[in-house]
Formats: sequence, C-alpha cells, structure tokens
Amino acid sequence: MGKYTHIDCFSGPGGICTGLHAAGFETVIAIEYIQSCCETYSKNHPQVHVINDDIRSVTYEDIAPFIPDNGVDLVTSGMPCETFSTAGNKSRSFYDDRQFLFREGIRIAQLSKAKMILFENVPGITTKTISKEKKTLIIDILEKELEEAGYKNHKDFILDSADYGVPQRRKRYFVLAAKDDVEILTTAIPLALDGGLR
Repeated sequence: MGKYTHIDCFSGPGGICTGLHAAGFETVIAIEYIQSCCETYSKNHPQVHVINDDIRSVTYEDIAPFIPDNGVDLVTSGMPCETFSTAGNKSRSFYDDRQFLFREGIRIAQLSKAKMILFENVPGITTKTISKEKKTLIIDILEKELEEAGYKNHKDFILDSADYGVPQRRKRYFVLAAKDDVEILTTAIPLALDGGLR
C-alpha cells in the first residue's frame, strides 16, 4: 500500500507536514496566506505544491491536478487561533469571521474527496461561543457541519507536547473526523502530531 496523502490547510511554515511526513504521509498541497511561511515551507518541503493565497479564494481548479483519483486521505486544518486564545491575547474578545474559518477546511476536504479531516487549535476554542449574545459553542457548530458534510465519525482530544518527549508544555485541541466507512486512524495521527507539536 502506498503512502497516505494529505492536504495542509492554514499550513504555516510546515510543522504538521513535518510530523505527518515522519508518520508516512505524503503532503500534496499546502495552503497558506502569509508569504514568508510559504517560502519557508517550500524550502523545507520542495515536493509539496504550495498555494500562497487566502484559503477562501482557493478553487477546485487550483487543487484538482494534485488530487488522486480516489481523493486524498487526510486534510489538516489549523485555522488562526487568535480569536480563541486565552494566553494574553485581546483578540479572544472579538467575534468575527476568523472563528468560522473551519468551514474552509471542510470545503477543501469535500473538494478533494478527503476520507478524514483533522482540526487543530488552542484548547480555548472549546469554550468560545459564536457571539456574545448566544451560548452556542463554536465546536458545536463545527461538529454539526462536519456531520452534514458526511464526516459523522469523529473524536476530539487535547494533547500536550510534553507527553511526547518535548521539553515544553504546549496543549492543543484536536478534532479528527472521518467518513462513515473509514476507520479513524488512532496510531499514525498521534505519531504525526508528535512531530508537528515540536
């Protein structure tokens, strides 16, 4: 069997890609808005097609040439965390379109016929509501829209990099979702995150 294939949304300079590569994945596309991150990504992972653009502008035509006929195995989506972070960041008090960017990860997964999606963010996302006036949580909307998109098999968990041999306490919240007929990978993903959290 060949390598698992992967699309890296909100890719940054390539941390998740590094971890997934170590776990046996092949990243085919990275999408990132910040040019300096794209330059770093391309130097470290020259085999990956990097799209330097706002993810909301990325179309099927942009990614189709790099998608296997049967779709990719995994889409990762680590959308900006400023609006969720509780670590000395005033942006947490803002309610804007950044907190709904998870929809772009779902959209790219659908366009690429992805079997699984992995969302990553700070643990503060678990308590953020959709607005000051409403009690509905962002993660409730995320899980609802995952299920509507066909990713009904999902698990969420928090990992701390210190538990993976890293000399730093750095907790991150993850949601791993799969199509109904796909068994969630519970070994390869943590191995990949071990590298990505470093």
